[in-house]
Amino acid sequence: LLDIDRPFPKNYISITSQIVSTITGPFRFSGHLGMQTSSIPTDLIPYPRFRFLIPSYSPLYPPECCCVSFHTSDLVDQTFHR
Repeated sequence: LLDIDRPFPKNYISITSQIVSTITGPFRFSGHLGMQTSSIPTDLIPYPRFRFLIPSYSPLYPPECCCVSFHTSDLVDQTFHR
């Protein structure tokens, strides 16, 4: 998927940092999309029976593909028709 034969810690750290950065973005910047800490359970946890935040990150592509444009139809197709 990422064209990585043997992942190293830096690969995990890179993906994790992008996910955490994306999740905490609304807390760090003001504006109409800003969030309150109290809104995490209602906005970021999909079902009440889940007690933990479930982060996801998509699409996962190798760094060489950073300039490729993605269309919604392509992402949906990749998600449901693997």
